Amino acid sequence: MAEAITTAKGELDNPGDGHDRSDADSPDFIVFISDGQQAQGPVIAAADAAKVAGVEIFVVGVDAGSSADYLQNQVASKPTNYFDISQYGQLKATLESLATCG
Repeated sequence: MAEAITTAKGELDNPGDGHDRSDADSPDFIVFISDGQQAQGPVIAAADAAKVAGVEIFVVGVDAGSSADYLQNQVASKPTNYFDISQYGQLKATLESLATCG
């Protein structure tokens, strides 16, 4: 999970490789989908590094159970950037909702 966030941040950090817009006003977002079932420390550190770099992180917790709290409060950029679903069948509607919330 930490590697996924770090890789996404790296793609957003490197506008010269054609993966990012050259427009400095274009915001950087990561949509992170997880059940949260891995060591929390490295994930939180990767999320913090992305947030410090100006990336806004949205998290979709899929059947996250007890991990929902840290996904919402320590990985997502803000608690309202967390979306809790109980199964992957709900993912499409959640992502569509997320895409229209801007």
